[in-house]
Parts: sequence; structure tokens; C-alpha cells
Amino acid sequence: MPDPIDELLAEIRALSHRISSLGPDDHRTASLVEQREALRIQAQHHMESNRHPVAIATQIAALEHRLSEIESLKIGESWAERRSGPYIQDPSAYSHNINKAIDDEYAAEIASITSQLTRLRQVANEADTAGA
Repeated sequence: MPDPIDELLAEIRALSHRISSLGPDDHRTASLVEQREALRIQAQHHMESNRHPVAIATQIAALEHRLSEIESLKIGESWAERRSGPYIQDPSAYSHNINKAIDDEYAAEIASITSQLTRLRQVANEADTAGA
């Protein structure tokens, strides 16, 4: 009896082969790529749901730690910025520029980590409800 993940991988390989045989200008390529991505997401979810709960919790902790590391790079407002309060005349104040540059630099990594955390927390919650 074939494993469901093996069937998914066979379908992904078949779609990849069809995509490579078609030209990039073919109108069917986009729909085949979408189908392949949907199957990849299913395969990834199947893989993650079979992971040990401790491994998932460890990865979640590591990702949360990385987010806190990125957040710790930011600086607080200077004394002059805090003291001036709403009367500050420079909208591009010192700490704002630095923190915005940090946000811009790490935006892709933060988005990736956030999506991984969402997916892993969903898998962990499903495992908790299935085990309860």
C-alpha cells in the first residue's frame, strides 16, 4: 500500500516534468505551477505533522529567539527625542531612521520567520487537539 506522501511526491515530480517540457510562454505553465505549489504545501504539512512535538517546540523557540535578536538591534529614543515629545520638529529623528533601516534590512527574514511560526504553531495545535 503506497504511502500518501509518496503519491504526493510522484504527482509533484510529474507536474515538474510537464512544466519543464512546456515552454515558459505556454499558457498552461502558470496553472501547472499553481497545482505543483499546492501539492508542495500539502506535502510540507504532511511532513510537519509527522514530526515529534518536541522538535516542533524547539524550532518554534529558535524562531522566536531570532525574532527577539532582530528586535534587540533596534535602539530606543534618545533623551532629546523623549524630552521634546510631540514638539519634535524633525520627523526623521535619529532612532526612527536607524530602526526603519533595521526593519527594511530584515523585512524578508521577519516575514519568513513569521510565516514559519504561524505554520508550526498550527501544526503544534493540531497535534495537541489530536493527542487530547
